[in-house]
Amino acid sequence: MIDSDNVLLLRTVGMRSGFPAPAAARPPAGHSAPPPSLVTATHCYRDRPFDQAFTAFFTSQVRPVMSQTGAAPIACLQTERAESTFPALPVRTGENVFMWFSRFADSAGLIAHRDALAHCRHWHTTVRPALLAMLTGEPQQLTLTLTPRSLLR
Repeated sequence: MIDSDNVLLLRTVGMRSGFPAPAAARPPAGHSAPPPSLVTATHCYRDRPFDQAFTAFFTSQVRPVMSQTGAAPIACLQTERAESTFPALPVRTGENVFMWFSRFADSAGLIAHRDALAHCRHWHTTVRPALLAMLTGEPQQLTLTLTPRSLLR
């Protein structure tokens, strides 16, 4: 881990919202070639905890658009209100976060998704405005490059 000063304690949103079981075994120690795949982590913030109404909106409105544009969410997480049991790791508290992760075969897949989303009328006229009305700001998206031994291939 390169940076451990920006940590959130998260939990799955529902019973089937965690990361999927690995499709293949982890590459052996010493494996040095990273996979071409990428993962995005989209962070949403609001001034109160995320509730069932937001989860239902995400499931019925956001998830289908992401899936149709090539970015099907592979996991959805939200802020965990429990105290960290690992005090050596400084966890940010007092924030309300909902995150979803999407996987792309390569950078071309991510570019294709962004292009499809940019041209999705339903996203721009209906879903995105409703999403932004529930948040305290624009969602933040990080693009993660996988390590050579990552199970998210």
